[in-house]
Amino acid sequence: MAVALLFTGYYRHPKMMSANAAAGAGFVAEVLFTRALDYCAEHGTDGHLSPGVPDQLLGRRASRAVKALVAAGLWEVDAERGGHLVHDYLEWNRTAADLARRSETKRRAGKKGAQVRWGGRLAKPGGEEAPAKADAMAEPMADAMADPSQSYSPGSGPGPSSLRSDPPGGRLPPPAGEGQASPPTAQTLLAEHVDTCRRRPPGQVIGMLGRQLKSLLEEGFDPDDVRAGLAIVREKGLSPTALPSCVDQVINQPKRGGAAALDTSTVDYSQVRL
Repeated sequence: MAVALLFTGYYRHPKMMSANAAAGAGFVAEVLFTRALDYCAEHGTDGHLSPGVPDQLLGRRASRAVKALVAAGLWEVDAERGGHLVHDYLEWNRTAADLARRSETKRRAGKKGAQVRWGGRLAKPGGEEAPAKADAMAEPMADAMADPSQSYSPGSGPGPSSLRSDPPGGRLPPPAGEGQASPPTAQTLLAEHVDTCRRRPPGQVIGMLGRQLKSLLEEGFDPDDVRAGLAIVREKGLSPTALPSCVDQVINQPKRGGAAALDTSTVDYSQVRL
């Protein structure tokens, strides 16, 4: 949306008061002046008003208002192109070329940010092909949304190896060989979660879960424990930020009868629900 600057108290400025007095009753000079500012900003004319524009903006009373604005020094006659110029318009407003450059810069930055943040979308039911994957800087949730079936580990395949780091102690996970399944990663766990949900969660929730999953796996937590904690989040409708607490419950809860009994009583349920 285009914007034109109009300083406060403009109607009390001596030039504007002089133009209004000369143009007659109805403040027609003031009306034409403000409408002209709007016109220049909307159409990117850099303050130029072609012949006939004042009539479009004000009608039959425009001729007298134009003369009053020129006499007061608020408008100038454009001898080269014809029509009029709003006095000092470009001293207070950006040029159309500058606005176009800024708009293009913001558009490119927004597009790049979206590619890094989201990367793609979940493959649709029915076997439709998922969009192309994001670049190596995309977050894990973006990769899961782009292609949930993909699983990456350091150095195996085209996926971003930065999605997993060495666990504590410098122990590297075994390389995925032929016939050996790769360990679950943040994007595969996230894809499992989304597939299990009754309806697809909002994108912001998916993004937060992706970051939590990535962080837990990088700390070296067992993917099965993380998966169990994720199930608690899903069943209880907890905020993604509760995932670390749920995983802690999974790994530290005393075993009863040979199986880990998950006690969620200590989980902070006051957090925002999904």
